[in-house]
Amino acid sequence: MVGAQRLQKHSHAVWTDFSSSQPQAIAIVLGHLGVSDHTLHRYAKWYVNRSSSVVAASSPPHIFARNGSLRDTTEQILAQTVRALHQAESNSQAPRNLPPIVVHLFSNGGAFLLQDFEKLLLEKSNSDSERATRKRVRQQLALGYQIFDSCPCYLRVWGDNMYWKDSFPHPQLSRWVRMIYARMSMAFLSTWFRITTSFPIRTLPAAFWSAMKTSRACPYAIYVYSTRDMLSDASAVDRLIQYRRQQSGGKIRCDVHRYDDSNHCRIDKDHPKEYGQMIDKALEAAVQRATCSQLDHG
Repeated sequence: MVGAQRLQKHSHAVWTDFSSSQPQAIAIVLGHLGVSDHTLHRYAKWYVNRSSSVVAASSPPHIFARNGSLRDTTEQILAQTVRALHQAESNSQAPRNLPPIVVHLFSNGGAFLLQDFEKLLLEKSNSDSERATRKRVRQQLALGYQIFDSCPCYLRVWGDNMYWKDSFPHPQLSRWVRMIYARMSMAFLSTWFRITTSFPIRTLPAAFWSAMKTSRACPYAIYVYSTRDMLSDASAVDRLIQYRRQQSGGKIRCDVHRYDDSNHCRIDKDHPKEYGQMIDKALEAAVQRATCSQLDHG
């Protein structure tokens, strides 16, 4: 795989590629729960091949199931993002010429990571340097964009025609083994959702959906989803987009790429040309915003 083979592994969950000396953006690529290394590299390739520094992370399901969060992975993502910013600044021909930070996430695993990442950026710190660093990350994040691919999603657990191959790990296994694995995973998740949603509004599922509706970390959101997604209800994403547009009073821009022929996390494979054009357009706008911001504060 051209480009993506340059990714360096820093832990069981985080990979990076900082080979571009003057990246046009820093891309945080967040994979779905249980994403394979091969698939995560495929996602990252969209940005490696566009002269961007990449921080790619997977969402280990056993860690999420045990802790209800992916905090350790999130801290690694932040550390590598800061490292990418420092490298971009040191290589820049102009002082304080920082690239925008863009986030591209897949399924709810990526959304869980984004939720924890945004919470981490807002945490209080006794360190002046840490506060300044997090502020810088927030500033560049606000200039970028967030692409939500097949997420956030309400799970459709027991459909008969689910496409398991790209939604769950270990593609080398037989279809029936993957199906058994997937159904066991879905049984656990559906039980977890059923139990936790019987408690007050502060429970994990309610807090997650609220965070997806009310986030102000980045005013530029792009939703890529399909009505044929056998794991997610497209109408729920429709309602979330409408809510964000209305409640923000126009401060949150939500672009929509809605398909009727792709399954879960398959749109980039089914429509590669359109997918690439979407990223190119979003990247160009983000770079322009970052450039204008630097000129305004120059």
